[in-house]
Amino acid sequence: MPQVWQTIPIARFAVYGHQVPVSLRQDYPDQRIEWGSFVANLADLHSQAAVFIAPLRHGGGSKLKVLEAMAAGLPIVATGEALSGLRLEGIEACVRGDNAKTLADGIVYCLTNPTQAEQLGETARTWVKSQHDWKSVAANLEAVYKGYCS
Repeated sequence: MPQVWQTIPIARFAVYGHQVPVSLRQDYPDQRIEWGSFVANLADLHSQAAVFIAPLRHGGGSKLKVLEAMAAGLPIVATGEALSGLRLEGIEACVRGDNAKTLADGIVYCLTNPTQAEQLGETARTWVKSQHDWKSVAANLEAVYKGYCS
């Protein structure tokens, strides 16, 4: 965010999660950072956001938070690791960056180009609906079952 703040000093950064270390609040006391914990309804948080940032450096677990943000129509700025396994090749639904500078550039791009950011978010929402909607997931699972039962 320091790189983002060089261009957009009023940008706010919200950090939410079930186990956000208390020490981070102490290490980064900037008033532009909003610290939170578990969120019962992500739609409320998503509705207040302009962009979703996923700067993951290590794999593991599912990509549900990224998929949820995509379903909410948010433009995504993420590392390749955060997007790994989602099969987004050829889909312009996210801004990718694998270091602080490229992530910051992606955030600045989304915040200063709202029309393009909105298009990224809409592409992300459309992709999630086509690939991860319950109907499409059920159809894929049914095809697998039919393949085993034939």
